[in-house]
Amino acid sequence: MGRIQSCLPSGLLARTFLGILCVFLAFQFYSRIKYFPFVKDTRDPVRRINHLLLRFSLNRTNSVPGFMAEKNERQLFSSDSSKDAPRKLNQSDFKVKPLVSTGSEDLHFPLDLDFPELVRKVLANETVPVKPINRPGFPILVPLADKCQPSSLLFKLRPDLLVLIKSAPSHFALRDAIRIGWGDEKCWGGRQIVRLFLLGTVPANDSNTAARLEMEMEMYSDIIQQEFIDHYYNNTYKIMFGLEWAIKYCANAPLIMFVDDDFFVYPKNVIAYIEGLSVGIQDRLISGYVWSNAIPVRANRSFDGKWFVSKSEFPDAHYPPYVAAGHFFLSQKMARELYVASQYTRYLRFDDVFLGIILKKLVRVPIHLKQIHAYWAIYQNSTAFQTIISSHRFGDPVLQLKAWDHLNCSQFCTKL
Repeated sequence: MGRIQSCLPSGLLARTFLGILCVFLAFQFYSRIKYFPFVKDTRDPVRRINHLLLRFSLNRTNSVPGFMAEKNERQLFSSDSSKDAPRKLNQSDFKVKPLVSTGSEDLHFPLDLDFPELVRKVLANETVPVKPINRPGFPILVPLADKCQPSSLLFKLRPDLLVLIKSAPSHFALRDAIRIGWGDEKCWGGRQIVRLFLLGTVPANDSNTAARLEMEMEMYSDIIQQEFIDHYYNNTYKIMFGLEWAIKYCANAPLIMFVDDDFFVYPKNVIAYIEGLSVGIQDRLISGYVWSNAIPVRANRSFDGKWFVSKSEFPDAHYPPYVAAGHFFLSQKMARELYVASQYTRYLRFDDVFLGIILKKLVRVPIHLKQIHAYWAIYQNSTAFQTIISSHRFGDPVLQLKAWDHLNCSQFCTKL
């Protein structure tokens, strides 16, 4: 140290040390921002800080429960399951043609096939030379198979819209608030909707929740359930379940809406949106809040570990465009295509990214809806609240009902 001091003036040494420290701190700050799971890096420092705050708040409210340690559930959550491993294909197995855009040329995610042709053949009941790699086979425990039949409908012979609400077993009060508020089938201006809650199963050690849930099902008959553990990392299974149910039991509904139970939905603006769709767009519709060029989270840190994905799970540097899974619309035809394609696509636990991968393979482009506020909440004190289709962060039942009253939504209810 004495030799360094003898060669450099003390002021220069201090400035050199300060410069190195500044570079180190800047690198640390940049590394924490550039892996934000939803959006590309931005030069706006205010947005950077907001992004960090969002990641911190989301992580605090979404901890992983202890039941993941049980043996059967470890197998269920495992991303390395042998059943998801793609088999070796023959050269004749839907080999991608260089001059035909299939969506698989610049996306490295199994299976690498001509998905438009594959889906066409499956839907036409033609023979295909490959087997599904992602067909969980979970039994439907509560199907409610007659919900879309004319005898079960209030206003019309077929639904205008099927509303599938992704909920968690323990969210009893939130489901009640939705039933009273925007989820009331009589409060959509005379349009015929069918509203159901999508659930998985309760862990074996939570008998109290299971008993309450059984009573709720008997009382309301508006919960459909499939036999997989209800957990954030199983949301892709929940989406696939919803698609399967819609195709099998509600094929007469031209449009489907998936939404999480912590969203507030404004029926008036939903109706205006779907009735304004042209026939051509409605046929292949998938719309919602679209994220483009999102970057996978590679650093498994405490504040963003929930979205960590290894390169073995998803090797590319960017996710394909996808609709945020909290709220999106799709047509019955698109639902059939997605469900078929999902069975030939390796499982990924992030449901919205999983759908984005399939859309890319099908050469389908999601439509962005700015009126869906998927991450930043819009509350009653905002002048923009009247314009929303939906807003996230209404996980408090009281907030749900206050928003309903604020917009005077009861005026859309029909007395029977």
